[in-house]
Amino acid sequence: MANISKRGKAYLITVSCGYGTDGKQVKQFQTWKPPENMTAKQIEKEVQRRAVLFEESCKQGQVTAAVKFEDYATDYLTNIAPKTLKAGTLANYANYSKRVFRAIGHLRMDKITPRHIQKFINEMGDENGGGTRLDKYRKGALSAKTIRNHIAFTSSIYEYAIRMQVVSTNPCRAVMLPKDNAQELEIYSVEDTLEILDLLYKEDKRNFHYMVYFMLAVYTGFRRGDGYVKLPTTKKLHKHLNSRLYNMYNLFKTEKAQVTHFIVIHCAFINQIFSFIDFPVFSV
Repeated sequence: MANISKRGKAYLITVSCGYGTDGKQVKQFQTWKPPENMTAKQIEKEVQRRAVLFEESCKQGQVTAAVKFEDYATDYLTNIAPKTLKAGTLANYANYSKRVFRAIGHLRMDKITPRHIQKFINEMGDENGGGTRLDKYRKGALSAKTIRNHIAFTSSIYEYAIRMQVVSTNPCRAVMLPKDNAQELEIYSVEDTLEILDLLYKEDKRNFHYMVYFMLAVYTGFRRGDGYVKLPTTKKLHKHLNSRLYNMYNLFKTEKAQVTHFIVIHCAFINQIFSFIDFPVFSV
């Protein structure tokens, strides 16, 4: 049964949750301060009701967490994330954590509300920087995508905490995120692209790997993450080219979100590569 004790104008509700592996009693606490307009009878009834609800939540594993957000998130990033996340995601989370920790890292997990998260969002979107810029030489609001990424990181910490029954709710679910303010990208014209290709063709063959990389970017338009691929060996390339694929060829595979996909490359590009290394070309 929950124990209720008065602490000044507030009430401390204590629930015993058994004993830990060290033999010490495990207790959970909740503090409630009644509004000034409540009568003594109303206060007594309300504190009893809260004590019953708190005791029930403790029995179901939904206990309060006195741990601070930064401490819990650091433990997650150190011990859990490396085993479940890809290296790129882990690196991004480590970067996002700097700004998140500065905003809410000092607060307890169970005390952070949607209002705290919304305030953080508003500060990141503030044109004056809102104190969220890590680079002192840059000013202005963060992009909508960057803001969403920070909240996604924060939300992932809370989702894990919910699964571990550290907290019962995720305050990030109730916030309002900014709309995407992405601007139209400037791209190379056909003339610019032809000039780049012409310069690549004239490049020294000792820089063959650089030539292939930039030519891949021009011919396929791969995403930044797709650039981190390895060329198959010449022997494997020759074996692939003798396969039944004639006009289009799946040469490079990349991985994103644990899903493997292939970049389709025209055989004309394969022939261009082989022309640099004096290898028999592939006829269409």
